[in-house]
Parts: sequence; C-alpha cells; structure tokens
Amino acid sequence: MIRAFLGFLGAEPEEDTQVLLLLGMGFFMGVFIASFEVGAEVLFLKTPGLGDSYLDYAFFTSGFLGIISTILFVYFQKRVSFERLSIINLSLITFFLIALGLLFSFTNLEQTNRVFFKAVVFLAFVSFGPITAIMLLNFWGTFNRMFDLRQSKRIIGGVDTGQLTATIITFFAIALIPRQYYNTSSLILISAVSVTGVLGVLMAICYKFDLDNSGFMH
Repeated sequence: MIRAFLGFLGAEPEEDTQVLLLLGMGFFMGVFIASFEVGAEVLFLKTPGLGDSYLDYAFFTSGFLGIISTILFVYFQKRVSFERLSIINLSLITFFLIALGLLFSFTNLEQTNRVFFKAVVFLAFVSFGPITAIMLLNFWGTFNRMFDLRQSKRIIGGVDTGQLTATIITFFAIALIPRQYYNTSSLILISAVSVTGVLGVLMAICYKFDLDNSGFMH
C-alpha cells in the first residue's frame, strides 16, 4: 500500500526511503505552521493593547525579519556545510519555541507582568515569518540535495503532500476539538514539539544521506 502511494507521488522503488523521510519532515512542518500560526495570531489579537494598535507594525516586522533571516541563511550557507547549518538553525528554533511554549503554558505571566507578556506575545507573532522562511529553506534545500534534476521534476509535485495534509488536518482539529481540551498558548507548545519532529527527521536524513555530497548514502 505504501509503495502504491509513493508510486502515485512519482517515486521509483529505490527512492522510497528519501520520499518517506521528506514526507515525514513535511508532515511535522505542516503541524508547526497550523498550530503556531493559529496560536500566535489568536494570542496577539485577543491581547488588549496589541491587536487593535500594533497589527500593521507586527506584519511589517515579521516580513522584515523574514527577509533578514533569508539573507543570513544564504550568507552562512556559503561558509558552513548545509547539514551543519540546517541542524543548528532548527535546534535554535526548537529551543526558542519550547521556551516560548513553557513561558505561556506554565507561568502566570499575563497577570504578573502585563508589559512583559505583551512583549512576548508580540515576539511570538513576528517570529512566525522568519521561522517559516528558515524551515522552508531547510526543506527545499534538503530536497534539492537528495534528488538530481530529472528526479526532482518527477517528484516535486507530490513531495510536499505531507506538509499540506498535516496543515489541513491540524486546522480542522483546532476547529473541531472542544476548547476545554486546549488553549491558544498550548498551541505554541504543540508547534515546539512538531519542530522537534522536523529536527529529528532531518538528523535521520543527515545520518543516512550525505547532503553535502548531492544526497549520496553514507
């Protein structure tokens, strides 16, 4: 059944492992995108003094940071191996999101220090752009190093299926699950767990394939 599905995506039998790993990486990315976007946006919009006053500044800052993060990624990519760069930046993103999730979920920050709480909510909202940009650069950079041009043309249409499927499922789950079983801040923690999944799959790919040598197996 799995082989039939991968064949439908355009993968040859010898490419099954690569495609499955990329589908897994994309799946965790999809969960991150949906959970973090909803969590950060709802927190921002429902926080008094933020959503009604700083929305335009937040969008500008998020876009600006996305451009800066892309420039930095390209800069360091010329000086550090792709495997090392990808693992480092995903590790930093994971630690950042875990800290953010724990801060929201297990502290009474909103009541104890509202100014700092607003600053953290603003940071969470504007960080979505740069984090997403870095993760997409990692994903497609990994894809381009695992397949040659001929393979890429055949597989590229189906390889991001995992990401799209996970994003859709997560959006539906957030809408359908009763609110008493989760809150918006817990979605940040879910996004941190999903990025940990992305990092784990990437490390498995790096262990099995040499991304700095056109994806050849170790």
